[in-house]
Amino acid sequence: KIEKLEKADEMESLVTGMNFLVEEFSDSSFTLGRNLEKEFEAQPQEYPHILVNIGSGVSMLRIDGYNKYSRVGGSMIGGGTFVGLSNLLLGVHDFDKIHDLCKK
Repeated sequence: KIEKLEKADEMESLVTGMNFLVEEFSDSSFTLGRNLEKEFEAQPQEYPHILVNIGSGVSMLRIDGYNKYSRVGGSMIGGGTFVGLSNLLLGVHDFDKIHDLCKK
């Protein structure tokens, strides 16, 4: 039984969650090197950086400090739309298989 629901700002919740993951799990974030390879290095957060959230839509946030951020872009088309179209057009609904097809 749910006793009480509290409204929370979506973008603020994303940033708070990201801060928690970066602080508690050093391999939860990475940088992209010049060759676009993921580089996992335990280091303090560097600013600015980008947080991309992909769900039913996509949001891109510029993070300028611990709780200082702004939404810099996004789309109402996200992962669900992408997988749904792939399923309809290709008969493939597994994200990893779709990703492999994109590499070809």
